[in-house]
Amino acid sequence: MEKLNNILSDVVWWLVGIVMAIAGFVSKRLFGNIDHAHRRIDALEARTDELATKNDLHSAITSAVQPVQETQQLILSNLLSHRVKEKDED
Repeated sequence: MEKLNNILSDVVWWLVGIVMAIAGFVSKRLFGNIDHAHRRIDALEARTDELATKNDLHSAITSAVQPVQETQQLILSNLLSHRVKEKDED
């Protein structure tokens, strides 16, 4: 019985360690992204010598997203044209 308790205790400690490692990884990623966002906002404010507004942040996000949207549209149009060609061949 004591051997079973030792095994269960070891398993519980391993599970606690795994959960703590996962929690540490997630919190590191989360706070790392927040710190990165703060550095980007600080750089934006340093360039403009004024506080960043909601419109400034929106324009920065829009300018970053636009090339991705253009690439997505190109891929989608190529896939659709390929699909039409396949239907024409059948």
